[in-house]
Formats: sequence, C-alpha cells, structure tokens
Amino acid sequence: MAHAAVPTAAQLSHYIPDLEPACKFCSTAIQTSDANDDPGTLESENIAHYFWACPRIRDFWQRVSRFLQDIRTETAGPVFQVDLRMVATGFGAWSKRLPNVDALHGLAVWEIYRARAELSLEGTIHSGEAMFIRWKLSLMQRINQDFIYAFTQLKAAHSFHNRWLMVSNRWYHFDPGENELSGNFDKERFEVELEFVQCLANPWYINIIAQQGYFDKPEFVNYLKYLKYWQRPEYARFVVYPHALAFLDLLQHKSFREEIKRVDEATRIHELQYHHWRWPSYQEDSTAVVPAPSTNGN
Repeated sequence: MAHAAVPTAAQLSHYIPDLEPACKFCSTAIQTSDANDDPGTLESENIAHYFWACPRIRDFWQRVSRFLQDIRTETAGPVFQVDLRMVATGFGAWSKRLPNVDALHGLAVWEIYRARAELSLEGTIHSGEAMFIRWKLSLMQRINQDFIYAFTQLKAAHSFHNRWLMVSNRWYHFDPGENELSGNFDKERFEVELEFVQCLANPWYINIIAQQGYFDKPEFVNYLKYLKYWQRPEYARFVVYPHALAFLDLLQHKSFREEIKRVDEATRIHELQYHHWRWPSYQEDSTAVVPAPSTNGN
C-alpha cells in the first residue's frame, strides 16, 4: 500500500485503452442510493480512494472502528477511530489498548482487497456491512488457528498469550480458568480428551466400550457428564466430527447406554449415520436415528 503497488483503476487506465479510472464500488453505491447523482463526478480510483475514501470502504472502516472501541475493557483515553494515516501505517499506536493490532489491521486491509477483487473478477458486490462480517469471521478463524498451534509448539502458548490475551477485551475469551488464559494449560489432557470425544462419532467404538462394561461404572458415567464441556462453542470448534457431540449427549441417558450394547442397534445406527453423511436429507421412515432417551433414568 505504501508503495502504491496495488493495481487501481487510475493506474491501469494509463495502460488499458477505454478503461474508466472511476471506482466501481462508488458507481454501484451511487446507483443504489441516488439515481440523480451524476456518475461523471465520481472520484478516480487511486490508492487512497481504493483503501479509504470510497463510500463502501468508509462504511466498512466505521464499523471496524465502532467494533474495536466497543470491545475495549479500558475505555479511558481517546476513542478508537480509524483514519487514513492508520489505514496506511497500521494500528501500532493502539498496541497497549487492543489485542494483536497487526492482525486486526492486516485482515481488514486484506478484506478490502478481497472484496474489490471479487467485484472485478466475478461481479460480486459487497456492502460495508458484509465486508465487516467477513472480517470478523476471518479474525476469529485466525485466533482459532493460533490457539490450536499453541498446543503443537513449545513456545507457541506464550506467544499466543502475548498476541491475543495480553490486552483483555469483551469479545472473546477461553474457558475454563486462568490456566488456559495464561498458557499454562494441560496440553496432554486436552489432546487425550479431544481424541476420546471424537472417537464417540463411531457407533462401533461406543458399542465396544459398552460391551466391556464401562457404562455400568458410575465413575465412567460421571466422566461422560464431565466431558459435556466439549459441547460449549469455545471447545466444540476443535471437534472435527460433529456426530461425536450428538452421541456424547445421548450417552448421558441410561436407555441409550443399554441399547448401544446390542450389535444390531449399533449396526442400525451406523447405517443411518452413513446415509446421513451421503445424503444429508435422508430420514428413516418410521423410527428416529436412535431410540428416544428414557425420562426415568440418567
């Protein structure tokens, strides 16, 4: 951006005959807001207009500004408001008031470039609100990726804490307790419990441990109750096989724990599960995928 390396319409119009230097986002915004505006008065799409002055882009930055101001836990001092200088140089001046300002700024700039590329290549037009929503989704995906990486590298936990948790905010958190927030979490326990929960997606695996009598042990039933924390959104995002969470819920019921001991029942559930994966709209005609849990037992 600082070197004006992004190919804008104003630059390309010098090399491509008949190419209008006007911003396509602007013409779209004007046509949808006021048909009496004269398209000839549109600004050229130079680098400043590309990332800042365009009405749709300004709307996007205003939404980003309001969001980042709202998630601050320490509201003393100036109000966070993105300006042209911050668009060009980043949010470094706010590093003590907002988490990972490099990622906040970088993903926002990327979202603008991405939206404009989609307009040029596919004719897809995104509003400032749509760009803002995608930016938030990309940001949370980045946080999740960094969090998962923290479990695979020795020094990653400390780095994750410094980037995302050093400055508290009102948007995201990691439960339960200070152990995970500080990076001193039990990596082995996390991996073992996640692996076991994901194994529950396989009805044959559940059938085997049921036949071995594990479900008859009160301490194991209590363990299954404890594992329900994986159904919370902050943990469920790590589960690759969502059927595992459905079976974990069913295993809270004694009736299901008894039924799954039978090979024919495990076979029936496995077949229905296969049909569901292959044809998501598949439903059995007369019975549910699994028997309805009894209201009398736990």
